[in-house]
Amino acid sequence: MTSDVVQLHRLKWFAGQALALLSLWTVAALDMAQGVVLGIVFLVTFVVTVAPRLPGMIPVFLRRLATPVLILVFIVDLVTSGQDLIPPLIRLLMALLLLRLVIPRGNREDLQLILLAMFLAVVSGVFTLSMLFALQAFLFSILSIGILYLVNLLESTEEKQTSEKIWDTFNWREFIVFVRHSLSGGLFRSLAILLVLLVATTGILFVSIPRVYLDQAIPFLRLQQQGMSGFNDTVRFGEVTRIQQDDGVALRIDVPGLSSIPAEPYWRMLILDRYDRGSFANSLFLTSRGTRMLPQVNRLSPYPSRWFAGAENSPETWTFYMEGGVSRYLPILGPFREMAFQGRQPLQANPGLMVFRIPEATTSVFSFQIEDFLVDRFLPAGKDDVPLTTGEVPSGRSALNRYPYTTLSLPMQVEERAYLEEVAGSITEGIEDPIEKAERIMAYLRGRHSYTLSPGSFGEGDPVVQWIQEERDGHCELFAGAFTLLGRAAGIPTRMVVGFSGGSWNSYEDYFVVRNRNAHAWAEVFDGTNWVRFDPTPGGWNASGFTAAAVGETGFFQEADFQAWIDSLRVMWYRRVINFDESTQQEMVSGISALVKEMGVVLKDWVSGSWRFVSNWAKEFGVALRESVVAWAVLLGVTLLVVFLAWFLSFGPGAKWLRYRPGRGLAPLRQKAGREIKRLERSKTEDVFGIKMKLMERLMEVRFGRSPETNAAIRLFREVRSFVRGKEAKW
Repeated sequence: MTSDVVQLHRLKWFAGQALALLSLWTVAALDMAQGVVLGIVFLVTFVVTVAPRLPGMIPVFLRRLATPVLILVFIVDLVTSGQDLIPPLIRLLMALLLLRLVIPRGNREDLQLILLAMFLAVVSGVFTLSMLFALQAFLFSILSIGILYLVNLLESTEEKQTSEKIWDTFNWREFIVFVRHSLSGGLFRSLAILLVLLVATTGILFVSIPRVYLDQAIPFLRLQQQGMSGFNDTVRFGEVTRIQQDDGVALRIDVPGLSSIPAEPYWRMLILDRYDRGSFANSLFLTSRGTRMLPQVNRLSPYPSRWFAGAENSPETWTFYMEGGVSRYLPILGPFREMAFQGRQPLQANPGLMVFRIPEATTSVFSFQIEDFLVDRFLPAGKDDVPLTTGEVPSGRSALNRYPYTTLSLPMQVEERAYLEEVAGSITEGIEDPIEKAERIMAYLRGRHSYTLSPGSFGEGDPVVQWIQEERDGHCELFAGAFTLLGRAAGIPTRMVVGFSGGSWNSYEDYFVVRNRNAHAWAEVFDGTNWVRFDPTPGGWNASGFTAAAVGETGFFQEADFQAWIDSLRVMWYRRVINFDESTQQEMVSGISALVKEMGVVLKDWVSGSWRFVSNWAKEFGVALRESVVAWAVLLGVTLLVVFLAWFLSFGPGAKWLRYRPGRGLAPLRQKAGREIKRLERSKTEDVFGIKMKLMERLMEVRFGRSPETNAAIRLFREVRSFVRGKEAKW
């Protein structure tokens, strides 16, 4: 096996290692792939890449034993994983990839490696939809095409198959020199053309292929995960506060404009009505039907259209991009005209409570659109609130655990309930209006407690009652929880709400950013007709607790640093790629069709105009030709000029410009040999021992002989340069 062929086999092997590392990089973004298996595969791959002699040291019987062992391990992994099929499959793919990496590979094994790496990359792309995946897919395409090119190149040689012996004399320095000398301008031009074709083809396919949502077409591909603990059906004190300690982005919102956002926006996610010793739960959704049979909707218009007849609502579309793992509950600013999803989405909705949730928190970004938010209204009572509006009394103790009676329930020790009723009675004595009662309770809490993220631990008994008794400082959950229980003790239907409050503005791409640190808890009070928002946390909402009617330029923090610029690129990815649905595709196709028709009309007009111009000119020239001798002279001169140019370019000096240059299109080593031959011919060095003739013969062999070996040719070029410089002592 010649030296160049050996180096090509090595180059192909290293390209395969790089492709494997790239595929592991893509799959590392999946939570289900992270773990011991990924760490072992990545570490072994890196070690083998740095020390390529190691695979040849593995005994043959171990290589044969690896496949049945992997099958057995996969079966055990599949059984222990239950109904979750995707994680065991990913771990199996990584194990098979490792097997391909630690044994010598021929052309067939390299093709298997490409297939395994492609499976891992596709899985990552489908489940993460990350902007980084676009770069990873681009690099993956380049490496795959490079490996296929090398496989095809080696198939044309006499030494098609590799051997473990190619690593016996491996040297990193010689390999790098070979790669450096193999690079040429023609190679880079070919690579540039290939990249242009790849990008163009990808763009055409992306725009033209119908939209397919794999998580809806193939149910088992709908990977789910638990949302943040503070946004689940049951929330315990401290869980929302833990979310606040994370500065990661939870939501990105394309808004009609900064003036459309309320002065202090509350992104409402779920209501919590049932209380049990330091934890609130959503009684409606906690015991509702299973999520597997949820109705699938594409668009939803749950509120009366008469609400949106006025001009006080935001007149445009809001697009939400919710990061994976945040919650199964969707953040809502207020009642809306329409909610739209990409494709058909399983959705459980309760418009009366303004709560909407998908089956589980997604692993990737989840986007949806809202048309026409109402930001200046209270939330009217829904059908589930009818017992409150009619004054119905619960029938039996079991009814106290059902909504809406849970908004008046105080399930705790008799002494603790008596204490809350005593405090609430002293605060609201002589007051009948529920809103005025709520304002008194909020003022009471703000006057005796301050805000802190570390309220300390609680002993036996109800933590909210202890917090009120000891007048401790507390976080938003304690303020909202105490307000809710005191409101119920005062006879006001009250419920706790969790979601996000506030946010910041990205000035690079003009969108609203809500981070996990904006997680918040507040309360809602029923006034007989509407549910009214109150935020008892100091510094939260204004003293009245009412929804702000004024919208306009507010004091939102402007994100304009480098990190904000990087985040803006992610939003561009969401807008252009993730949110590219059927409607956008149809609009683009319609726009392209209209543009093509317009260009056709313009081209037709241009051709018609040009033809008329040429016809008129020919007619006028014909008249002038018949009437003027000068015109005949001009025609004769043009004819002679054409004849001269034809002779000049065909037989004269100009023919040299069009003639094929020797050496053009040759391999870099042959071109280099031609230049060295000319240098040797011009050399004035005295040739005493016939060295010049021998060097010339060797150069001619490189120039016109069989495929030259790179290392031998490089040594020959050095000898020629030494001879030309007159270094005779070497000879």
